[in-house]
Amino acid sequence: MRVIVTRPEPSARATVEKLRALGHDPVLLPLFRAEHLPGAVRDALSIPAGGLIFTSAEACRALAATNGDLRTLRDKPVYAVGQSTARAAAKLGFRMVVTGNGDGAALAARIENAERSDLPLVYIAGEPRSPELEITLAARKIPFRTVVAYKMSALAHPAHDVAATLATAEAILLYSAGTAKRLLDLAGPDPAALAGKSVYCLSPSIARAFAAPQGTLLHVAETPDEACLLALLPGGDGKER
Repeated sequence: MRVIVTRPEPSARATVEKLRALGHDPVLLPLFRAEHLPGAVRDALSIPAGGLIFTSAEACRALAATNGDLRTLRDKPVYAVGQSTARAAAKLGFRMVVTGNGDGAALAARIENAERSDLPLVYIAGEPRSPELEITLAARKIPFRTVVAYKMSALAHPAHDVAATLATAEAILLYSAGTAKRLLDLAGPDPAALAGKSVYCLSPSIARAFAAPQGTLLHVAETPDEACLLALLPGGDGKER
């Protein structure tokens, strides 16, 4: 199956390798790129913190882009939204990583139940982002401050290139609500551009943002984890949700 990978680099490359291992033919169509803001991260971390929160592997890369000495941070607790983010944090040398199930509100619950210092946590965040984590942390009166460590900027793709890519593909992977909306914009008003395509969404919120055109076959991962998403493809475990 020819599968379009819409996630940004460098994460897209790892997905491409996984798809090839499953016997698929991946094609890259990144719709956004991350612009790191290392100065903002350095300023945020100059104030003592009780721990760090990451909701994406890109946030970990943004932290690494500061080129700062992370040794003073590595013994602090890190709260990662899911497995891939947790692995990225571990690669930076963090020793105490609490891993959530891929959902921001659920991660806030894990944080509430964990032993913490009185110092605020620092949420290393991107823009745009889902608000659930911050809303839940505030509701549970967990002290934190947010630093925007990176911004996702839309990549320009000529309409005829997008049309040609869509025409030759059978499936599309979507990893964020922003990407879902961007793909609809690039596909244009012609519903035939996406008709008959199998669209695989990492979460229900992404599926809602996609607002699948008529004739699109929509699939949603049981949990917001790439392993669950890829399992829905032919060559995975054969289960579809």
